Amino acid sequence: DMWQFEALNWCNEEKQPAPNYHKQNVKTALIIAVIVSIIVVGGILVGIFAPDFKEEARQVYNYCQSDENYITVTGTLDQLDYRTYNGFIFTLTGEDKEFEVYSQSSNVLRNNNFHRDVTIGKSQLTVTFSKYDFFGDIPVVAIYMDGKCYLDFETGKANLLEYIDKYING
Repeated sequence: DMWQFEALNWCNEEKQPAPNYHKQNVKTALIIAVIVSIIVVGGILVGIFAPDFKEEARQVYNYCQSDENYITVTGTLDQLDYRTYNGFIFTLTGEDKEFEVYSQSSNVLRNNNFHRDVTIGKSQLTVTFSKYDFFGDIPVVAIYMDGKCYLDFETGKANLLEYIDKYING
């Protein structure tokens, strides 16, 4: 009968060895140990180097408090890039720097219709910025165009100091 045949067949099949769970547990434990080690080492490195960044930010903050540490230049708007997270970046013809306007100052410019009034290749901007290269950015604290103030120095400077302070203190 068919049932007996299948039962005999099942009994005669070669038995597979039981899986070695011990080897699998050791592998899993090693993988977990490596991941934990990477996390611990990463945490140690962040703990070692993060204070250096914060210390540099404190130095930048102190530096940016003095009005003497700012430069003003005039030039034609060459490029304008709105894709940055904090605000926007622009360049002026003849300047080899990229200037960045941070979020709060970017909001002031937007409220003053800077984005609507400015024309790449035509607009003459007078820009005041920090002499200090803040982690690769040249922060702008004042922008004038065609005699109109879009971002005044005191507001821009206060926004920059607030931005740096948030970086330092979280």
